[in-house]
Amino acid sequence: MSLLDLLDIADMFVHWRFFVGIGMTALLCGLIVLAVPTAGLAWLLCVPLGLLGLWLSFRWQSQAGD
Repeated sequence: MSLLDLLDIADMFVHWRFFVGIGMTALLCGLIVLAVPTAGLAWLLCVPLGLLGLWLSFRWQSQAGD
């Protein structure tokens, strides 16, 4: 892996698709925190959702860059 490959990966993190995906994920996690009565259950729901949102945002951006 060359330095230019690392720069291409880093470049994907500054495009609008990635930020829209992260924003939507944060909005969903915020709504879950407001709707769920206990903090433990909110964490249990938000952690997998947050990881999935991160992965889907990155994937959306990487596929759009092709």
